[in-house]
Amino acid sequence: MLLCLCLGIAILIQILMEDRGGHRYLFAAVFLVPALWIYLPGTYRWTIDDRGFSRGRRLVPWKEVTRIDLRTFPRGFRSPGSIDLLLHAGTKRFLLRTYVEKDARELARRLRKALREPLFSATSQRRVEEVWKRR
Repeated sequence: MLLCLCLGIAILIQILMEDRGGHRYLFAAVFLVPALWIYLPGTYRWTIDDRGFSRGRRLVPWKEVTRIDLRTFPRGFRSPGSIDLLLHAGTKRFLLRTYVEKDARELARRLRKALREPLFSATSQRRVEEVWKRR
């Protein structure tokens, strides 16, 4: 992502310095658009509290959560360990991905406290905690 962004910016600067345009702007866009498409969703902040969770401006109360899909990717040879939580709230779905053990443990603790047993059970919490265990 950073390579695409840097390359796109370098091409754009070169185009602006030479004072030529037209199709060359399209060439710079070929590198800039994918980099921004990857970068911008990563800048949204998640907020989780007693009322619910939000990504950006919209707050989703805990009572609206109907299902949680938990996918774990254990620490191993090529993976530092990560979890994906797919939260279903009505017709909306939210993907929360974390690669940090401390954040994942805190998230699991908060979900266990906020949601009823069938949605996020003690077994799910243990699965999150075991992702970073050495084998």
